[in-house]
Amino acid sequence: MAAVKFEQERKLKRRMSKMKMKQRRSEEKREKVEAKTEAKKEKVEAKDKPVSFSKFDFLIKADGKKKRLSTSEKKQKFTGKDYKSLINKVEKREEKLEKLREKEPERAVEVEEDIKWNRAVKKAQGVKVKDNIDLLKKGLKRKEKMKEKRKEQWSNREKNVEREKAKKQEKRRENLQKRIDDKKKNKLKVMRKKGRIL
Repeated sequence: MAAVKFEQERKLKRRMSKMKMKQRRSEEKREKVEAKTEAKKEKVEAKDKPVSFSKFDFLIKADGKKKRLSTSEKKQKFTGKDYKSLINKVEKREEKLEKLREKEPERAVEVEEDIKWNRAVKKAQGVKVKDNIDLLKKGLKRKEKMKEKRKEQWSNREKNVEREKAKKQEKRRENLQKRIDDKKKNKLKVMRKKGRIL
């Protein structure tokens, strides 16, 4: 009797501990789900509001597809490897700034400040800003030199290919001629052996 009672108590304890474990696991799951939903809500709220710290106004752009740039944004974009167009962009911007300095000096200072801030923000984002005319001109010269060098290398390569081709053809012709001559000699030898030719 005592053994049966002891066994029942043990089974009851095991059931209770299993139920407690299930409850604890379900609570943990619920907490995780709630934490995830809260984090998502915070992200959505953060995306909706522009971030501003005293003088700075940084707007967070929505993730997803690449947005087409407007013409004004393209004018402000100083990236890429097309040095000629970049130099033209920089020169045009400098001309506009000069005109603005003559007409409205205060406005010109604001625009220059804007340009500096945009440059700083883009550099902080890891984008290479190419708006230094001297460096752009150096880059353009380097690019043109490389182009000339490649042209020269290509022409040399073509000449070498032609030369090699001609050599191979000449060697082939010589080998064929030698083979023909050897065949003729062998035929003559055989004919001499057989006594057909003296």
